[in-house]
Amino acid sequence: MSRKILEQLRDATAFKPKPPDYELAIAHVPTGDVGIPQSIDERVLNAITTDDEAFVIIVGPPGSGKSSVLTAAARNAASPEEPPHPLPLTVPVAHHDGNLTAELLVKAIAQGLATEPRGSLQPDEIQRLEEALATTITTSHQPTSVSGSITAGLPFLNATVGAGLGKDLVTLTTNAEWQGGGPGPSLLALRDLASAHGARLVVIFHDTDVWSVADRDMAARARSFFSALRVLLDCPEITFLVAVQTHWTETGANAAGHTAAARQEYQELAARVGAVLKIPRPRSQPQALDLMTAIINRRVQITLDDDPPGGGWTTALFTPAALELLAHRCRNRNIRQAIADIRDAFDHLTDMPDRIDREHLLDVIDS
Repeated sequence: MSRKILEQLRDATAFKPKPPDYELAIAHVPTGDVGIPQSIDERVLNAITTDDEAFVIIVGPPGSGKSSVLTAAARNAASPEEPPHPLPLTVPVAHHDGNLTAELLVKAIAQGLATEPRGSLQPDEIQRLEEALATTITTSHQPTSVSGSITAGLPFLNATVGAGLGKDLVTLTTNAEWQGGGPGPSLLALRDLASAHGARLVVIFHDTDVWSVADRDMAARARSFFSALRVLLDCPEITFLVAVQTHWTETGANAAGHTAAARQEYQELAARVGAVLKIPRPRSQPQALDLMTAIINRRVQITLDDDPPGGGWTTALFTPAALELLAHRCRNRNIRQAIADIRDAFDHLTDMPDRIDREHLLDVIDS
C-alpha cells in the first residue's frame, strides 16, 4: 500500500520545492505549531488584517519559508464584517529582467488589483488594461515582467463589486494622467479606488531568493528594489510586507564590494519601517525533525485528501533514518533543500520501495 501511495505522490509532484503561491499557502506549517519559538505567523497575519503596522520586512535565508509565511497569511486573512476588507496582492519581483523602479512596482500592484475582477471585464477592457500596464494580466511568473496576483479568498468581492472595481480600474489606468504625477500619487489613486469598493490594499513583495550576492547584476537589481520601496514607504493606509534575504541585511566586512550599495539601501529602508521580523529556524535536531514530519504530513494530506494511518503519513512512508537525515538537511541547509531532496529521490527511483530510506536520499544528495 505504501508503495502505491509513494507512486501517487511522485506522479502528483507533491514535493515541489517551490510550488505556486496557492499551493505554498495551503501547504504551510507554522513553526509555532511544532514548538519552534518566536514564530512570526500571527504577527504577519495581524499586519494583513489590521492597520497596526504599515510596513513589515520578513528576513530569512533563501529557502527558509519567507514566501510560505506570507502567502499563508494572505490566504488566511479573514475579512471583517464591515469594510475596509483587507485585499492582499502578492507581487513576485525576482524574475523581472532589469532594475526595478517605483513606477514599475506601482504598475505591478495595479496588475494584481486587476487579477480578481478580470472575469467581469469585456475583451476590449482587458486589452486596454494590458496596454496601460505594459504587461500581461496573469498570475504566472514572466521572465521579463513583474506580475501580481491575489492569493487570499475574497468573499466580499462579489460579481457586482468585482465588475465595478474592474471597470473603474480600466478608467483609472488608461487615463494619461494616472502616472503623470509620479509613483506616489499613482499608488494613492489605487488606494482610493480600492477604498471606494470597501477594500484596503495590502501589498506583498516576495520571491527574491534568486538574487545572488555573487552576481553583480542581481546585486544591482536588489539595490534598485530597496530604493524603489523607499519611495513607496510613506503612502498612508496601505500595508506593505516585503521578503528580504538575510545576506542583504549584513553589515561590516560582509557588506563590502559590489553588494555595498544594495546593503546600504536596505539599511536606509529598514531604519524607517514599522517592523523587521526574522524567520525562526529549528534550534535542535528534535525541532527540525518535528518540523519536517509536519511538512511531509501536510504535503501528503493535501495531495491525497485521504485519512492518514494511525501513526501518520510520515512514519508510514519514511524510515526513521530517512527522517533524521531530512531533519539534518532542514536544519543545516534549509526547508526548501530538504523538500528538494525528497523530490529528487522520487525522481531517481525506478522501482518505488515500501518506504523511503536514508540510502535513497543519499543517492541523490551525493550525486
